[in-house]
Amino acid sequence: MKQITIGRHADNDIVVNDNRVSGHHCRVYEDKGKFFVEDKNSTNGVRVDNVRITAPTEIIAETQIVIPARTFTGAELMEYIKTLGESSTKKCLEIEAKYDAIEKRYQNNMNMLCNALQIESYPYTRVFSSPDEEIEYTVKEYDKKIGDAISMLKLISKASQLDVVSFHEDLDALANLAHKASERQKQECQEIRMRVYDKVSRLQKNLCRQVDDVVSKFTTHYQSVFTSHYETASAQDEIWKKVQNEQIISVPYFLYGTQDIEYPLFEQSCVIKYLQFVPFLKRNNLIVRYNSAKLDIAQDIVNGIIGRLFASSKSGNVQLHMVDVKDLGGTSNMLKMLDKHVYTISARTSDVIAELAQLDRYVEDVVQNLLYGPYASLEQYNQGKEKQEPYHVVVFKDFPFGITPEAAHIIQRILVNGSKAGIHFIFMLNEDIVHNSEECEKIAYTIRVDIPQELFAKAIDINSEVDNNANTQNYLKINDKQLHEIVQYVNAGFEMKKDEILRLTDYMIPKEEWWTKHSASRVDIPFGMATNKLIQKLNFTQESGQNAAVVIGIPGSGKSVFLHALIASAMVNYSPKELQMYLLDFSGVEFDVYARHHLPHARVIAPEAEREFGLSVLEEVYKEGNRRMTLCRENKVTNIVGLKQKNPDIEIPRLLIVIDEFQKIFEIENDHISKRANKIIHTIIQEYRKFGINLILATQILPAKSVVPYELIANRVVFKSNPNDFSQLIKLPSSAAMPRLLTGDCIYNNESGASIANNLTRAFYVDASGDLEELLDEVSAFAKEHKELTSEVEMRVFRAKEVPYIRLDESFFSVRSVDESFQPEDNPSETSIYIGENIAIQSSDVSIKLEKGTNQNILIVGGKQNIAEELEVCILFTQSVAYNPQKYFVSFYNFMRRDDEIQGAFEQITRITGYMAQMAEYAYTESEVFDSLTQWKELIESRRSEGCDYPNAFLYFTAFQFGHMFFMNGSRASDCSKLLKYILENGPTVGVFTILQIDSYDSLGKRLEMPLKLFNHRIALQMSEASSTKVVNSSAASKLTDENNPASAHRALYFNENNSSIVKFKPYKLWQLQ
Repeated sequence: MKQITIGRHADNDIVVNDNRVSGHHCRVYEDKGKFFVEDKNSTNGVRVDNVRITAPTEIIAETQIVIPARTFTGAELMEYIKTLGESSTKKCLEIEAKYDAIEKRYQNNMNMLCNALQIESYPYTRVFSSPDEEIEYTVKEYDKKIGDAISMLKLISKASQLDVVSFHEDLDALANLAHKASERQKQECQEIRMRVYDKVSRLQKNLCRQVDDVVSKFTTHYQSVFTSHYETASAQDEIWKKVQNEQIISVPYFLYGTQDIEYPLFEQSCVIKYLQFVPFLKRNNLIVRYNSAKLDIAQDIVNGIIGRLFASSKSGNVQLHMVDVKDLGGTSNMLKMLDKHVYTISARTSDVIAELAQLDRYVEDVVQNLLYGPYASLEQYNQGKEKQEPYHVVVFKDFPFGITPEAAHIIQRILVNGSKAGIHFIFMLNEDIVHNSEECEKIAYTIRVDIPQELFAKAIDINSEVDNNANTQNYLKINDKQLHEIVQYVNAGFEMKKDEILRLTDYMIPKEEWWTKHSASRVDIPFGMATNKLIQKLNFTQESGQNAAVVIGIPGSGKSVFLHALIASAMVNYSPKELQMYLLDFSGVEFDVYARHHLPHARVIAPEAEREFGLSVLEEVYKEGNRRMTLCRENKVTNIVGLKQKNPDIEIPRLLIVIDEFQKIFEIENDHISKRANKIIHTIIQEYRKFGINLILATQILPAKSVVPYELIANRVVFKSNPNDFSQLIKLPSSAAMPRLLTGDCIYNNESGASIANNLTRAFYVDASGDLEELLDEVSAFAKEHKELTSEVEMRVFRAKEVPYIRLDESFFSVRSVDESFQPEDNPSETSIYIGENIAIQSSDVSIKLEKGTNQNILIVGGKQNIAEELEVCILFTQSVAYNPQKYFVSFYNFMRRDDEIQGAFEQITRITGYMAQMAEYAYTESEVFDSLTQWKELIESRRSEGCDYPNAFLYFTAFQFGHMFFMNGSRASDCSKLLKYILENGPTVGVFTILQIDSYDSLGKRLEMPLKLFNHRIALQMSEASSTKVVNSSAASKLTDENNPASAHRALYFNENNSSIVKFKPYKLWQLQ
């Protein structure tokens, strides 16, 4: 029985591509000479002559058979079945399905290619210990990915060539099927043939486009990384416009060429530009193979590597030794213009042997005298050192011409240990010369075979043929103009004028490189230029003693300018997410500029710091250090480098604490502040070095060694200073005299003062009122554009001369720092009465907490009368805003003179409307005072007997020294004095509190018996040492005022007898009375 099927799936005899048609919609078959159509349970049914069928239905030639999107005649389907045989259409569809599968296969291949070329975001989130580690990682990743991509493209290309042959065979097969088919089938076969052709054409175009896109994106990404380094940038990149570099030494990979590798894809092709790098320096030697005809190419390669090496290193850190016995001139006339300190050329055999012998002795000296303990190579020895041993590169042009067996023997010996000592060879191996003589062959064989090959990088072989797929090999050249620029850069490092002003802004990194450095493993802050023209940097690492620095210089030496240059340099190199600062100045307002311009890196700025504030900063840093230590322990790592590697998203910036005139913290020997500050500084230097906390201690005069552990601080910056101080920090050779330092000149030593590490340096200059302010504005604007690199830490500013003013209105809440819980209540069990601004970095102002209990009264004693009286008015005010005014009582005992300027404040309080309206009664005369105190005594007795919870009440005594009615006659107390003593002793237990202000402790003793025990809360302003000892159990109140600092008169101590604590603060001052 013959039959055909109709439906949407490709395995039907007649395929109808419409979503309304079921996969197998219906069948038509012949049975005993008759033809029938049968619905195969389709969704939208089959209609025969307009009637939907439910069972097999006979059709004749005139019958109309309708399915969605298609109408057939009975004659058409009957003819189809009669001529069915081997269905041409079905075979055509099978061929078409094959190319559907091929299309999917190539899409899978493209997905694999995309995965092979997957790009890691840049800048990297991972932390690298050095630039060379980063570029080495990048080059290896690039090589691996491009290698995987090339392998994948080879497979894709090979498959595409096989598919092209198969494709043309299938097109022919489709043409034959169409030719043999019936008229009805011929058209369908031709349509299928066109569809297959279109699919392959589209596949070819899409495949080439996708390969081009992914390769282009990959190449562009890595070029954006490579173009920022002289070692890996193309000679056409912007970096070569002006050679200026601050790296100590270059990274170990150098770009020397490109290959354009072409792969056919079907009948088109794809080209990959493969960047070729060679590892060199620090660990490798290099061979460049060529013949005489290709000498120019070999010289271009070597000049390119040498030029990149010089451009990417500090001047003087690389020395070039050229050996050219054949042509005598070296590889470039331009390189011969290099300073004699960094370039030598040997053109005679005897000179070659002498030069090699000297290098051999140098290797021996480095290995024996420098590579000990943890140092296995010159690279490790130089790590973290500003003054570094140079690397030596020896180029043998037309090797082995002119190389005697003696010279070859020395070369062999140097090669064994040369790399670890910083000596590296480039052998320009001329194959024509090698084959000139048996001796040359032996010497070449020695280098190529006898020497362990791990001492060499891969050879650059110009003579070899490129592989079959590589169409073009390009060797990159640095032109003479660029080489001349490099030579000028190197030579400039050996000239420095004594009177030269080095403006920081001339030596800063370009703006596009701001905030690109990472701080986890180390911080390098450029601050000046050494005599050899090397940029000098202050380095902070995790090594012992390397996380702190001491800076000393007398006035006019350049110390303050140095600190500005250091801070400014840090703020452009590191983002606030990498580095944050505490800036404290105990001698002036130098750091105020950073507060005015809102330095985004600043956590705390104190232009006029005080000892208590300084200690509070150290305490905060101490807590942060403990927090970081705990984090590291919880993550089972030993430092923040490991912590960041384990938790890449963690925000834990390095902290830099800069304290100018730090010795003032220790000016009172052996008091609590000195002892505690000493302990914290020791802890930071010894224990917190691994947790990213760094300290800069600057001073004009060194305090005693017992105060600051200089022996623990390796970094020392010494400007013109006292000879005794200089000798404590810097050791000189036995025959050397103390250097005469000009303004701006310093000795920088990062080896704990060892004479071998002394570096004469000219510090960068920055104008604090010009350049610095402009730069700070630029940094602030830069921070707004790069919010993702900023931190949400709020900057806190402390200015000693600023007075904490308050207005007698509700603005108190908006202008002062008070606890959120400080809100008016009817009868709070505990009352916070704010008295002034904390001289510490605590978030809220200083408050006295009054609660019912014995002796909970406040005494204000000493100081200038107007300051003390103002403070009591402010206490009245802050107390009033803490209560519902209808729920408490206040009595004033005002003994101020009528002309006292504070009188108006009390009068103003009575005029204030709203919450402070009806709260006061006054007592002035003796009888008024006696009657009022008697009433208070009766009230207290009543409360004590009844035991109810009554509203709190407050008694204010102002200028108590003028209250004659309290004066005792010898040891006999007056009636008013007795009443007051009763109130002081018993009132606080039932919510009656007294706030009493008096000029001195002696005056108080003449009016009350054993007065201090009645006041658990005492506010002491300036007074005698004897009085201070009695009032606050310390002499501190006798040292509040400094005649040279008028602002110091506005200082007070709050002593809490409950816990014996003392807090220094700035008392509130009233805004101009209205």
